[in-house]
Amino acid sequence: MTARRNRPSPYEIMTRCPPGHQVRPSHEPKDQDLAPPGAAKRHWWSQLRDPMIFRLPRGYILLLGAALVGLIMLAFWTGQNIGYRRGFRDSEAKADASLPLRDTGMAAVPAGAPLGASSGRVRIILEPSMQLDPRQSGMNYLVLAHLAEQEAQRLLNFLWDQEVDAAAVRGHNTQLYQVVALRGFTADQLDNAAADYAQHLAALGRLWKQKYGGADFAKNGIYPDKYKGERVAAIMTRGVAR
Repeated sequence: MTARRNRPSPYEIMTRCPPGHQVRPSHEPKDQDLAPPGAAKRHWWSQLRDPMIFRLPRGYILLLGAALVGLIMLAFWTGQNIGYRRGFRDSEAKADASLPLRDTGMAAVPAGAPLGASSGRVRIILEPSMQLDPRQSGMNYLVLAHLAEQEAQRLLNFLWDQEVDAAAVRGHNTQLYQVVALRGFTADQLDNAAADYAQHLAALGRLWKQKYGGADFAKNGIYPDKYKGERVAAIMTRGVAR
């Protein structure tokens, strides 16, 4: 068996010893500590007043300090994220409460219920020319959703009643319509004006889901798309008013 190295312990706890008591280092072999003859026997409660010294190597102190700083930073980061999420939810609630909801003329349906037919205000143009496309080439438009024909008509009626100019276009290789808001933005406006308008549309998306049972298009994300003048297979625009 390998002989045990005579090294000091990683830490030591020392107290003030009674008068005449011999202090033995922790790294030396320990015999039974005996008080010298004539030393008064002390009660345990009187020893509570003796000072205690706790010694640690410097490396341990640095590690403990780093761990403490890490815990403080983690607690700060966690609290900041919780506060941000609460503030975001409060701002959403205030935006929804302050948004004027106009009567669309469509009956409210519970979430998950079958979606009814449109109101008949939608005009569908097949293989439209570029002159019939309300979008302007080179401008960016906010895409709200990709929907089947019937649901795209219902969403357009809702948006028009909320005074949002919108249309829906369908490409040649899909059966879904892309619902877009027809307020165009330049590339320089995407970070400011377009972002503000997207927040307004997101509030409408939550109302569309709550009152009319449609899918919340804000949940999947509203994103800008640049129109480059490409031809589409079909387009839905505003038709004859009710």
